[in-house]
Amino acid sequence: MAILAFVLIAHEPAEVVGASIDMLLAADGACLVAVHYDRNSPEADFAALKRRYGAQARVLLVEDRARCGWGQFGLVDGTVRALGLLAASGKDYTHAYLVSCSCWPIRPLAELRQFLDRNGAVDFIESHDERWMTGGLRQERYTLRHPFSFARRRGLFEASVRLQRLLGLRRTIPAGLTPRYGSQWWCLRRETVSGVLRWVAENPAAYRFYRQVWIPDETFFQTVVHALGGTLAPGYIPTLYTFNLHGKPIVFYDDHLAWLQQQPHFFARKIAPSAKSCRAALAARAGLPGPTDRPVLAIPAARTRMPPRAETVPFYGRMFEPGSGIRNWPKNLETLRQPSAVLYGPPPLTRLAAGILRASGGLTVLGRIFHAERAEFQPGQSRFHGLDAGDTTLRDYDRALFLSRILSRATGLPVFELCPGDDPVLEKLVFENETTFVAVPLLPGGRSPAWRFLFWYLALPEPQRAAIDAAGHRFDRLRRTEETAARHFGQKHVAAMERKLFAPANRAGLVFAETGVPPDPDWTTSLRFLHGGRAEPLLGAFEALAEALSRQDWRRLAPSLAEETEGVAARHG
Repeated sequence: MAILAFVLIAHEPAEVVGASIDMLLAADGACLVAVHYDRNSPEADFAALKRRYGAQARVLLVEDRARCGWGQFGLVDGTVRALGLLAASGKDYTHAYLVSCSCWPIRPLAELRQFLDRNGAVDFIESHDERWMTGGLRQERYTLRHPFSFARRRGLFEASVRLQRLLGLRRTIPAGLTPRYGSQWWCLRRETVSGVLRWVAENPAAYRFYRQVWIPDETFFQTVVHALGGTLAPGYIPTLYTFNLHGKPIVFYDDHLAWLQQQPHFFARKIAPSAKSCRAALAARAGLPGPTDRPVLAIPAARTRMPPRAETVPFYGRMFEPGSGIRNWPKNLETLRQPSAVLYGPPPLTRLAAGILRASGGLTVLGRIFHAERAEFQPGQSRFHGLDAGDTTLRDYDRALFLSRILSRATGLPVFELCPGDDPVLEKLVFENETTFVAVPLLPGGRSPAWRFLFWYLALPEPQRAAIDAAGHRFDRLRRTEETAARHFGQKHVAAMERKLFAPANRAGLVFAETGVPPDPDWTTSLRFLHGGRAEPLLGAFEALAEALSRQDWRRLAPSLAEETEGVAARHG
């Protein structure tokens, strides 16, 4: 019977990685799990993994870790280090199966072992010529040098490519290798793994060559295994992966469960962390002693592709729906069913509210994702599940896609801060799409239109507030606040947001005033109806939030407006 050694490449928080490890160990009582944990991830998380699995004989943790990133050599090198650790351990296994924390079994692992026994002479890895690629660089992945990260330093990446083309620079592909391409995910026989490690040891210069190949995880193993010979499964690997027309991976959610269980694969890539019901059902199925339906023993003829939308299962891919239109907030939000709460207001208020909700537990509370200078994730974190806080170029290339990736990777109900000017289109949509967003507007002072001056004053950058403070007369300060906000945020945007926040007809929903008004009962009932149990941690935190906000004197944040706002509010009753 086949013995599986899962090679798990991971960068997520320790509890997420631990959930994947525990699922594999529980589903297969004989398997091994060799883990390479991205060196870019926090040391504290790696230390937590070592404490948790240091005494577990079936779990191997790579100590000498590589730094990983999309399209970079670290993904290859980290995998090779994990394979080397497996070999050095002397533990018994017949197949190495590469997975990540978003890969989840969709059939019993006992059936996978039967499948591998039936096809014991076959390596399951895609190894195609350049026609496998749908766009972008082809031969130049190899023949040019790629020292810069496409994801994090795209400008330098593209400038380097242009310069090398201009100068006619070309690299020579190492002797004995014919470039081959395919999915990063594979299942290899132990004999093949030994051959790959032997090739790495005997060809150090050729291995270094791959350090500056673009997206080497889609070509290194595919090329080396091809060079080693052996039998490869034509057009099939045991891991189901799918992409949309824009080359973005399709993410699976709870309502994909029935479709996933019908597929002739053993794992599926990109099961959303929020798809808890789907993950739980698949984990239970993975541990069954044998197939519960017709087993997959013959190698399928071709890789599974997603059915068209017209078929019975709706909403494939959510934000990644083919044809949804990238960089298009309204169109993409139509297919996003992952709810999130949005703290909307001036930065001092959103920061305060985020801190209170973060302490309540049960929520994934983020900062200002669309801050002009950096994406703010959680305090002290510069990365969030593979996304880099400083990479605003990648974020702003497709903001809807960036947000969808964050929401799909949150373990609890996502909550994020949104301040005036962060994204004017999204700011309006937050209050119009109640199935997607739980809008939590934070208004200093109260709902009366008189307090709008204080709202915009606190939303302005510090230098502009200082200029307002310098005005001598109190009415000049109010006038300057209004004019500066219209100039900084745009007059039409200010008017549109004031209609949503302060107009009497649009006061439905939750608005925290100076006294810490608790949520409206009708609004709470509606929230439970729309989002079910996912909303409970947020509702449970409202009382603490209202109490904390009631103790704040918002006028201390704007002493130069305190007298004016009091007087104007009094005149408005």
